[in-house]
Amino acid sequence: MDPRIERRISQENPASSRFVPAQSLDSGFGKTLVCRPCVPIETEKPGIGFTANGRETMTRHRVPRSSVERDERGFTVIELMIVTLIIAILIAIAVPTFAGARQRANDRAAQTLLRHALAAEKIIYTGALQYADDTSGEMTAIEPGFQYDDTMTPVTPGRVAIGLTGSDIVYLSGKSRSGTCFYLVDDAAVGTGYAEDDLCAAADGQAYVTDGW
Repeated sequence: MDPRIERRISQENPASSRFVPAQSLDSGFGKTLVCRPCVPIETEKPGIGFTANGRETMTRHRVPRSSVERDERGFTVIELMIVTLIIAILIAIAVPTFAGARQRANDRAAQTLLRHALAAEKIIYTGALQYADDTSGEMTAIEPGFQYDDTMTPVTPGRVAIGLTGSDIVYLSGKSRSGTCFYLVDDAAVGTGYAEDDLCAAADGQAYVTDGW
């Protein structure tokens, strides 16, 4: 072995006793030492591995410190603010949509309750030729799953208020959990009318229309 190469190995690697005589291979990227057993060594310039006499050389590249620090850094304040802003926008869109859907569902439930109560009243009228409130339990006998109040004014959500003006006109009203009150009037001679009111006033004082709510 060239004494200069041997001297360089002993200076750069104190554990050079592990190395056996090696040869120098000029790779074009700087001199790379080929040794047995082959261990990672640094080249004078970053390069690639070469094969000499059937043995593969191993080179080690220095990783810039700035790259390591860049990989280990966290989120910046600006990035966190952007993510927070996006979440706030999504919430602002979703909450009103959910609230509107919930209100519509509550209103449909109140309307459906009144329609079923009107169907029960028509059954009573067909047999007795007069409408009835629930003072005698007739409505409960036909629709036992509902609760009734003998009044013109709806008060409690989930209950049907029944009011009579004569034997041929019946007023049905109910309050939605959204706060809106819905009304039905059925006149045996005229037909069915619909109304709704946020004030939940008396059923016989509403302005009814015939084309639904």
